[in-house]
Amino acid sequence: NKWSLLGGIRSAAQIVSYEIPAGLSIFPIVLLTGTLSMQDIIRAQGWAPWNWFLFDNPFTFVAFFIFFIALLAEGNRTPFDLPEAESELVAGAFTEYSGLRSLLFFLVEWGNLYIIGALCTALFLGGWQTPAFTDNGTLLGLAQVLTFFLKSYFLVFVSMWIRATLPRVRVDQLMSVCWKYLVPISFVNLLGAMLWVVAFPHGWLPARLGMFLFGVMTTVYFLMRVAFHLRRARPEMSWNPIA
Repeated sequence: NKWSLLGGIRSAAQIVSYEIPAGLSIFPIVLLTGTLSMQDIIRAQGWAPWNWFLFDNPFTFVAFFIFFIALLAEGNRTPFDLPEAESELVAGAFTEYSGLRSLLFFLVEWGNLYIIGALCTALFLGGWQTPAFTDNGTLLGLAQVLTFFLKSYFLVFVSMWIRATLPRVRVDQLMSVCWKYLVPISFVNLLGAMLWVVAFPHGWLPARLGMFLFGVMTTVYFLMRVAFHLRRARPEMSWNPIA
């Protein structure tokens, strides 16, 4: 089936291409911690947001967004869902499967969403770190699991929000975003992270606080824009299922 062949070629090109910026975005975290262990990376952070690697310095801040975008492409999520592209490839590689086999493809994609959130949470958002509010190991463990779960599923919600907001890009745009923008930016960002680690081997608190305040202000401005467009659109919600 030609649609399956085109979908498979797109998927292979997409995965091979976006592996590069995703891998390069992990290196700044490895430089800061000196380890590839997820548990050690999480322990190197704190429960407070300004102790997360997301706000450690400008280069880890950029690395987070590159990593998140690359993982969306790796997981075939909108706006990078070109391998299935229902409007042009009639679901791409899935045309050769039906029933449960076809369903498993989509279940795997939804499972990938949680993996994307979990990886970003562990590397950049403090993982399971919580304040030591009790000496009870069971309660503390449950709080850590819940914290990791909520952080991961917040990113799942963001991925779903992106899917409902952005249109699908073209194949040439997909490859251009990777090779013309994300890969060069990732290399420059990695060099900057190396210089930062040499200059501040133990971190720099003013930079952390400044990046945290910048993140807060950006989030507040974004929410204000969302509220503005919601007021202008005047959406109406109905709780009657038959209305």
